[in-house]
Amino acid sequence: MNKKIKLISALFKRDPENNSVIRVFFDLIKWLVLNQGKLYYFYVFGLYKKGSKMDDYIYHPQFVKIRKQLDTAYFYPLLEDKFIFDTFLKGLNFPTPEVVGMIENYELFLHGSNSKKPLDEILKHEMDVYCKLVYSWGGKNVFRLQVENGTLKMNGEITSVEQFKKQVTGGKYILQDTIEQHDELNRMNPWCANTLRVITLTNGREPSVLAAILRIGINQNFVDNASGGNLQSGVGMDNKLNFKGSQWGYPPRFYSHHPDSGIPIVGFEVPYMDEVRDLCINLHRNLNYFFVISWDIAITNTGPVVIEGNPVPDIMPMQMQSKGFKSVIMKYADEFRDYKVTFDTGAQ
Repeated sequence: MNKKIKLISALFKRDPENNSVIRVFFDLIKWLVLNQGKLYYFYVFGLYKKGSKMDDYIYHPQFVKIRKQLDTAYFYPLLEDKFIFDTFLKGLNFPTPEVVGMIENYELFLHGSNSKKPLDEILKHEMDVYCKLVYSWGGKNVFRLQVENGTLKMNGEITSVEQFKKQVTGGKYILQDTIEQHDELNRMNPWCANTLRVITLTNGREPSVLAAILRIGINQNFVDNASGGNLQSGVGMDNKLNFKGSQWGYPPRFYSHHPDSGIPIVGFEVPYMDEVRDLCINLHRNLNYFFVISWDIAITNTGPVVIEGNPVPDIMPMQMQSKGFKSVIMKYADEFRDYKVTFDTGAQ
């Protein structure tokens, strides 16, 4: 609560670039009422500053309502279940890291085998994988798992099978090969895959890329999600990062350079970005019954690979990089709604 009070006080700070106290007060009340109290984004969008336009941004409840109207939950497992999604990708020959096995109820199932084994036998199999819940998002319960010469490591730390069992209690996990990311991204941060979050949406006839951000790990983290304290920056049409690295918090922090490697963030060119956009559009073409999808994409020295798809994206962080998406989303939503009516009725 004290952190939020400090953030609110920052909004009313006297500054030539800021709106009047009265204007900020009424805009803030409107934003909190319409946006279900998301104070953080009022600040990071700069809606307290002169020249800002609140109506350029789509409110979170607005976006959720549109998505629920246009998407069908029946199809969600195709994206949300990581094992099913892996099967879908491989069936259509999309690039994705290999899923080498699954863990459930202290049992290990390795691909290529038709039987389960006690989890203790994991020590017999050399691997370098990411272990993640089949159903989860936001980096929850994701960790790097390595087995080498009978030694087990979690996020680089040697551990026992018993401790590992405690970590995976009560869940179903997949084991996905660790990728070797592109040399340029390793130069920025080598401790985890710095992945792209790309959002596509469709009018029913052809998907488009709405926006993309690069998530950048810091402090030797093994995952790059923003909720874990990492950074994110928008990718412009010139394929370069166009925004200081932002870090979630009250107040948020912004970095001009990577805090570990010292590499400038704005102007950093993301390799294979054109190929990433083409890949995400092609993916969405094969899932055209979704209005909007977000994709997690990793970059290797030979090109992009698909990590995950998400039918329930959080649109708000993307708007921080773009000055709002409201007009674009409303336009596509209207066209997709018309397309669905035509498609459902069989009209030509």
